Amino acid sequence: MGDEISVLHVDDEPGLAEMVGEFLERESDRLTVTAATSATGALEKLADHDFECIISDYEMPGRDGIEFLTDVREEYPDLPFVLYTGNGSEEIASDAISTGATDYLQKESGTGQYAVLANKVTNAVEQYRTQRDQERRHERRKRQSDALLDLTTDDAVTTGDFDRAIERITETAAAVLDISRINVWFFDDDRETLQCLDHFDTTADSHADEGELVVEDYPEYVETVESNRVIVAPDAFEDHRTAELDEYLQKHDVRALLDATIRSEGEPIGVVCHEHVGSTREWTEDEIEFATNIADLVHRAWRNREHVQRTSELEKTQARFRALTENTTHAVVTIDDESTIQYVTEPIEDILGYPSDELLHESLLTILPERFSENHRDAVTRYLQDGTRRLEWDSIELPGRHRDGHEVPLGITFGEARIDDEHRFTALIRDITERKERERRLRGLNETANRLMTPDTRERVAEIGVEAAATVLGLDASAIQLYDAEQDALVPVAGTDAAYEIVGELPTFTEGNSIAWRTYEKGEVLALDDVHEDPDVYDSETPIRSELHLPLGSHGIMLAGSETPEEFDQHDIVFGEILADAITAALEQVERTEQLRARERELSRQNERLETFASIVSHDLRNPLNVAAGELELAREENESDHLDAVASAHERMDTLINELLTLARHGEEIHDIESVDLAALTERCWQSVATAEATLSIDTDQRVQADRSRLRQLFENLIRNGVEHGGETVTITVGQREDGFYVEDDGPGIPDHERDDVFEVGYSTTADGTGIGLAIVDQVADAHGWDVRMTDGSDGGTRFEITGLSEHPT
Repeated sequence: MGDEISVLHVDDEPGLAEMVGEFLERESDRLTVTAATSATGALEKLADHDFECIISDYEMPGRDGIEFLTDVREEYPDLPFVLYTGNGSEEIASDAISTGATDYLQKESGTGQYAVLANKVTNAVEQYRTQRDQERRHERRKRQSDALLDLTTDDAVTTGDFDRAIERITETAAAVLDISRINVWFFDDDRETLQCLDHFDTTADSHADEGELVVEDYPEYVETVESNRVIVAPDAFEDHRTAELDEYLQKHDVRALLDATIRSEGEPIGVVCHEHVGSTREWTEDEIEFATNIADLVHRAWRNREHVQRTSELEKTQARFRALTENTTHAVVTIDDESTIQYVTEPIEDILGYPSDELLHESLLTILPERFSENHRDAVTRYLQDGTRRLEWDSIELPGRHRDGHEVPLGITFGEARIDDEHRFTALIRDITERKERERRLRGLNETANRLMTPDTRERVAEIGVEAAATVLGLDASAIQLYDAEQDALVPVAGTDAAYEIVGELPTFTEGNSIAWRTYEKGEVLALDDVHEDPDVYDSETPIRSELHLPLGSHGIMLAGSETPEEFDQHDIVFGEILADAITAALEQVERTEQLRARERELSRQNERLETFASIVSHDLRNPLNVAAGELELAREENESDHLDAVASAHERMDTLINELLTLARHGEEIHDIESVDLAALTERCWQSVATAEATLSIDTDQRVQADRSRLRQLFENLIRNGVEHGGETVTITVGQREDGFYVEDDGPGIPDHERDDVFEVGYSTTADGTGIGLAIVDQVADAHGWDVRMTDGSDGGTRFEITGLSEHPT
């Protein structure tokens, strides 16, 4: 779940492409986003780099998003592709999905959409990886099955040519497992040494039969070989069973081992060592099963060495067939063209419950569910008539009917032979119940991960988590404890019915009083075979014997318990970790959502306060001002005085302050109708509405910009007023064009360097009559449009305001 995801984002707006990538990487540290600004550039990047997902805009020059998707699907038919566009419609969405898009998302304003987009990308890639892994597992199993079938029927194996058989087996196993070294060792007659009968080195493409290990020098390794079917050591230096081989491992740069014991009549006679060079390696379950089958083949070749030398040609044929079927956990069933069982090996009883002699000469339909009977007869008839196969014989999955009536999922590989002009069909049958159960768990975990993206409370996440632990993973008695900062404790939030039945009231864990708290602090998964043997057990009288502890990051811990010792195996740990990662991600999303909602509530309160302030300004201040202005007019009729002129100026200043404060409070960063605005014409109208005395206007632009006309007019009026107030009555104000915007400058005295950081702050003014609000409004209008504004020196020593970033205006 923590692996990095490489994403290619395609959008013809360079700034937007980079910004989306930045926000996606903020949403998930798993995402690494590379930007491309055209479909052509994106295809070039796809050819040079490995990406696991594509995010593409729809409207792009040259090729739109659907055309680009068509090109991608020709080369990358399964690569996740998310159409992410501002031009959204049901028709586009339908076209995208029918063309092969994985998902579709319409662009929205605000950053909340990036969490949704990141989630879509992550889910798509996880499904893509799961499908890809399943395909790889299928290919790997097919390759293994083909190799085993080839080796089983190989003349060297079946006829007892032991030396050549060993070479064929080691060469094939090395190729299938992609390893550099493989060795076959046999105990000597006194069991004092292990003798190397064949060492195959793929690098040198050479075989050797030199080497000896003294048994008493490697007691733990030899004891493990004798008592186990296979030794799986991803890191042989760290595994206590193989660590004593360190001198041998270092000499040959071997880091990982997969050693399968060779047995004869239950007794260990040797070992096949599969050696991975240079790095650690996690061996898959099918590779482990393949290694045990290779050991069986070595035993079979060893057993046949002398036996086949004493047989006639007919006996050799019979021996070859026995060698094909004996000493394997798979069942072998041979039928004739009437579907009558002519041969069956003993493992069929372990798989389907029938003793082998009970099935001999019975119909194959005995071990098939009744609903498949007619299809089977039709398939055999059709094949015998014209050779048509309904299924691929090398990899078939069908249910078999157990002797007690229940169905068992089977993996079947078919082969055909002709004996005395009669057809014989031989099936290699294996029980795939465990694999099917793993696949069911993975599907359930994937569905759970999707469900966990919808809850908006920690409690609901926990409820879904324990429900999935029970129904998907079979962890019937499970609970989730989340950290509560006020109590400084892990508090129970959700538990299954089975957990309450066993434990009663779920405990609250605090620092130092439990295994759970210890695991939470360390953040490491822990499986205990018997909790009563741990000194940190919370309740020494608990009926719980074994426990599985799964940390949920800083959020808490998930616990699963059982009244049976040694209940949890490696599968439970692996699948539990996957579920825990999904729950942790969901808890983090809830936390982010709660923070966002808190921020929205605070913004709402701020807006209410601003509206209240605006009401006071517009009503409670303006009304008294109007009264004062009226009284002033009456006073002037009775008396002429310079003092009254000063009062009038004060009234005018107060009116300006009220208007500008209302602009700041009510408009904020809102913009409404975006349209194409002629800057020259707008500047002329603003100049006429502002008292400019003897000032001069110079317009050096013919550009049009996409903007909210009324808000843009506020920006220009305040910049013009600022230039006249600070530059003097004869100042010249110039409006000019930039590549990425425009500027307004004057040729006045300028603003001192030490004051430049304050010019956009409310209250800043260098004149006695200034309100200190005009430039704050300019900054506010620019922010609302997504533009940047900065102040610098003018061309003739005055002040210049540059408004840039117009390529990123809202559309």
